[in-house]
Amino acid sequence: MKQVELRHLECLDAVAREGSFGGAAKSLKVGQPFVSLSIQRLEAAFGETLVQRRPTVGLTTAGLLIVEHMRAALSSIGSAITAVQAVKDGEAGEIRLGFPNWLAPTPIPEWIAGFSSRSPRVSLLYSTTSTRDQLEALENGGLDLGFVREPVLHGATLEKTSLIKESFVLALPASRKTVGVPAAVLEDFKEDRFLIFPREFAPGLYDVIAGVLGGLGLAGRAVAAAPDWYAILALVRAGSGLTILPSSMALTRLPGLHFLPLDDVKQQSTIAAVYRAGEKVGAVKTLIACLEANGSSERGSLRS
Repeated sequence: MKQVELRHLECLDAVAREGSFGGAAKSLKVGQPFVSLSIQRLEAAFGETLVQRRPTVGLTTAGLLIVEHMRAALSSIGSAITAVQAVKDGEAGEIRLGFPNWLAPTPIPEWIAGFSSRSPRVSLLYSTTSTRDQLEALENGGLDLGFVREPVLHGATLEKTSLIKESFVLALPASRKTVGVPAAVLEDFKEDRFLIFPREFAPGLYDVIAGVLGGLGLAGRAVAAAPDWYAILALVRAGSGLTILPSSMALTRLPGLHFLPLDDVKQQSTIAAVYRAGEKVGAVKTLIACLEANGSSERGSLRS
C-alpha cells in the first residue's frame, strides 16, 4: 500500500463532516482541487472507492471505516499529548522519595500530604532509608528526591534546598530528676555516656554532634550505639546513656524519656531536600516548590 498522509485523511474526514468537496475545502481553508486530489490518492493507496460522488457526495462503507479508525487514533494521540504535557508541567508523574523515619515528628509529612492533595495525579513511592543510602540512590538514579540533615558530605553532584533549622536538645531517662529544670548545660553531664549513631550513616551530622561534644571536652564520652534515632532513644530510656539530637525528636513523646533545651549549644541541625543537579523538572520541581513555600528555601549545591 502506498504511503498515507495525515493531511489526506483530514480531507476525507472533512468530506464526511461537510457532505461535499466544496464544504470540506472551506472548512480546511484549502482549494477544492486539493481535497479532490487527496481523496484520489487515498483511494489509490487503499485500492477502494472511499467517497461516493453521485447522486450525492457521501462516504462508502470503506471510507466510513477509515474515518472511524482515524478519529480514534487522533483522539488517542491527543490524550497522549495531554498526558505528556501534564508530566512536563509537574501535574502528573511519579516521584521516588527517600523518607527517613526521623522525618515523622517534623512538619514535612504534612507538607507532602498537602502537595498530594493538590497534585492527585502524582504518585509518591516512599523508601525509608539512611542518609548514606539516599545519597547513593540519588546518584545512581534509584531515587528522585531525598531528605537529609546537613552538612552532607558526598562526592556526587547534587543540589539541595534547606528547609528547617533546629536546635539540639538533650535526651535523658525520665528517672533522672529534671522536673522543673527549664534547660540543661551539657558540661554538667561530664560523667555520662553519650550515645550516637555510627559516622558512616550520616557523616556530616555525626561531625556536628561530635564537634559539640568535643568542644565541651566530652568527646571521650561518645559511644557509637545504633544507626537509628529511635533505637538510640530506646537505649537512653533503658539507662544506657544520654544523647543530644535535633529538637523535633522531642515531639515524639516517647514514654520514659525527658528532653531539655541546651543552653551551651548554639549549633543547629538543618533538614534539606536533596536531588540530582539539573533534574529539578516535572513533578519533582512541583514538589520542591511546595517544600520551598513552607520551609526556609535556602538553595545550594553539593559538590565535592
